[in-house]
Amino acid sequence: MLIRSHNLADWYKQGGRDLILVTDKQIRVYPILNNLKLLHRYSGFQSLTELQASVLELVKQYGSIKVGQLVSFLKVTAGELLATVLRLLSLGQLFADLTTNEISIETAIWSNNV
Repeated sequence: MLIRSHNLADWYKQGGRDLILVTDKQIRVYPILNNLKLLHRYSGFQSLTELQASVLELVKQYGSIKVGQLVSFLKVTAGELLATVLRLLSLGQLFADLTTNEISIETAIWSNNV
């Protein structure tokens, strides 16, 4: 079944969201594609965990903070924290520059909920 992009855009607008279409050329640029693949992996629906809430609170408190700093503050493994940050990025609750470097513990993250 072929869905026209303007119909899909209307459907998203009814839900209070905007649909932004991008081309392969736009996302096949290093490191954007790798970052988007990671975000997609963590985009499933689930409620916030205690760790996710703690991350959001610290980001709100500091404004912008590196993932590695959160590892130190929260005393969790880098892998656990990266998974948490990726989940929050995929939900749109945190933001990061996905165009410069691949997401790592050196990535700065921020929130618009100050």
